[in-house]
Parts: sequence; C-alpha cells; structure tokens
Amino acid sequence: ITLALSKEQFKKTLGSLRDIMSLDYVVKQLKAISIFSEMELKNEEYELLAKLSVIVSFETNDIITEAGKPGERALYFVRSGEIQVSDEEDGYVNIFRSGDHLGDKALGEENVICCQTIEVLEPTRCVMLTRENIKRV
Repeated sequence: ITLALSKEQFKKTLGSLRDIMSLDYVVKQLKAISIFSEMELKNEEYELLAKLSVIVSFETNDIITEAGKPGERALYFVRSGEIQVSDEEDGYVNIFRSGDHLGDKALGEENVICCQTIEVLEPTRCVMLTRENIKRV
C-alpha cells in the first residue's frame, strides 16, 4: 500500500519534516546516554523528553558555565559548532563537536557549583534539555 500526501496534508497531519527529523535526532541521542538507558524509558517518554528540549545558539567566546559559579543543570547535544570544556584544577581540556553531548553529570546534583569552564569556540547550536524538564517525565 502506498500513501500519498500533499505537502500541506503532511504538515497538517504530522508536522514539518524538519521537526520530525529533529525530534528523531534527540530521541536517538537520549537513548545513547547511559543515565537514560538505565531508566528503562518507553519510546513515548523519550519522545516527550525530545519535545521538552529547546534549540539554543551560542556565539564564539560565549561562556556557558564558569568554574566556581552556579551552573545550569542541563544536558546539551551539540548540533553544530565547537565547545571547549576546561578544568583548571585537573588541567585537562575536552572539545565537543556535532554529535557529542555534555552536562549529564550535573543533572543529578542539587545546587551545582561548576568545577569546569565551558566556552564556545565557534558559533554553535545545541539541543538543551533541563533537569526540570527531565524530572517532568
């Protein structure tokens, strides 16, 4: 059986193709993270988490979190661009690019004081999912 829909019918019934693909991307990213796979979520719950996420954009040299200051309790999936995470105490630097995620360790903590600085190296787009939205599911 073949089903044919006009562009308008498709969008009215299913939403935009871009939204569907973005939702699918976030669901796949979430399933790959151990804290979510350990929760044994149903597909509907993964989809709800994906719908609760937002796209955020950062410019070169933006500081997302700074060591020693309260931080955002959120998970970030890098869609495009480059982010540097540096830990002056331990002396290491990690670079995150498209397909990488960061922030999962801070999700379980209350009143997070960052021990790392997260700086944007080039214009970057991320999918962000906050701890509060995760708790809703």
